[in-house]
Amino acid sequence: MARRRDGLPALRRLVEETTTPLALIDDQGRITYCNTALAELLGVAPDELIGQPCRQPLSETTSRAALAAAALAPPIGEAHLDSLRRDISLTLADGQLAVRRASFVAMASAPSEHADPSHTLVFIESEDRAAERAQYSDPLAVPDPQRLQLEVGRFRQQVAARYGIASLIGNSSAARRLRSQVEAAAASAAHVLVSGPRGSGREHVARVIHYGHSGAEQVRLITFEADALTPELLRSAFAELATRAENAPQTAGSILLCHVDALAAELQAVLEDQIELSGRGVRMLTTSEQPLEALASGEDFRTSLAATLGTVAVHLEPLTARREDIPALAQLLLEEHNAENGQRLGGFEPEAIESLTAYTWPGNVDELSEIVRAACAAAAGPLVRRADLPQRLRHGLAADARPPTSDEAIELDRFLEQIEEELIRRAVHQARGNRAKAARLLGITRPRLYRRVMQLGLEESDGHSS
Repeated sequence: MARRRDGLPALRRLVEETTTPLALIDDQGRITYCNTALAELLGVAPDELIGQPCRQPLSETTSRAALAAAALAPPIGEAHLDSLRRDISLTLADGQLAVRRASFVAMASAPSEHADPSHTLVFIESEDRAAERAQYSDPLAVPDPQRLQLEVGRFRQQVAARYGIASLIGNSSAARRLRSQVEAAAASAAHVLVSGPRGSGREHVARVIHYGHSGAEQVRLITFEADALTPELLRSAFAELATRAENAPQTAGSILLCHVDALAAELQAVLEDQIELSGRGVRMLTTSEQPLEALASGEDFRTSLAATLGTVAVHLEPLTARREDIPALAQLLLEEHNAENGQRLGGFEPEAIESLTAYTWPGNVDELSEIVRAACAAAAGPLVRRADLPQRLRHGLAADARPPTSDEAIELDRFLEQIEEELIRRAVHQARGNRAKAARLLGITRPRLYRRVMQLGLEESDGHSS
């Protein structure tokens, strides 16, 4: 035993001096060791990497060390494998993005064949495989979970390194145009208007622009909803940022006003006055469902204020205009869910991806986020299946597959009756036949529920008489 201990310093020295980058990750997903070769490869000091969790939500101010740790996360959804080799995406010390082959070796702390791995050893090879991956990638194929994990990892490294977050993901022309607009807006100190349909992520994009321009946590961002704003709050915010601008111009900050198209006429006048008084000291970031010029032309918005707020305009497309981005977006949302909830889902089965891509997404990215989170909560295996997707998505797909023809009349009363019947059946089933509870679930009185059950002829079909 003593001889074995004597060999540990030599082993440690060997590991430290090897030119192969390597790291050790514990069962909680935290880096417990990295050698000098890895630290130099990533341009991060070892003491900054050690202790970093590999799975955590990336935010506007993600550090370089946290981004590096995210790239080293052991694969999920690959149960019962003692070792695995796969491609990962890394941001190197010089800021360049690279794809490297990594080996993940599970290490048990006890010599039992039933012992769960307590650590994972990660080796990174030196060859950049980005060109090879591009050569053999079929853009028309339904992407498998491993390919999606690599794509999300690549975008996390690439976009987070430039803007401080990792969610402006996608290869569609709309996604590329968005990143170009955001990059231009972040490089400017001008006022920015972010417009787009509901659920398209307008507030999130505005935050990307703020942190991309400032690049520091200490830069103030004051956020308001237009319908909750008062003249006093607005003046107070401008006064605070104006004072910060006088004392430390580089950390002054911005005001983010969401749903500016709902701003009352009185507040429009106050906002315009405050902007004029502050000069260049305060930057306005605003979001709107439609361009303000359209509102101004209809006299619902001050023309001069619309021109000021829209000095730089960023427009978001609906999700249906960038369907090819849906697989990668869904994978990104799944991995964020994993990090927030401690799940270890690896991705989606191809049938689930096909359903997500085919859906019409009236709620855009926000609805996609809700659907993915619900599917992750329902998933029992390592991958999300089509059956795990919420019923409303599957019903929506079925409705899309049977659109009414132009000559087909829609009987509105009967259509509404069918919806009512379905809601009543669901409520009675959920209440296990208890009519009083079913009425509470529906938000109606018990006598009204009885009347509708009798009128719709549901008394016999639901199997309950009391």
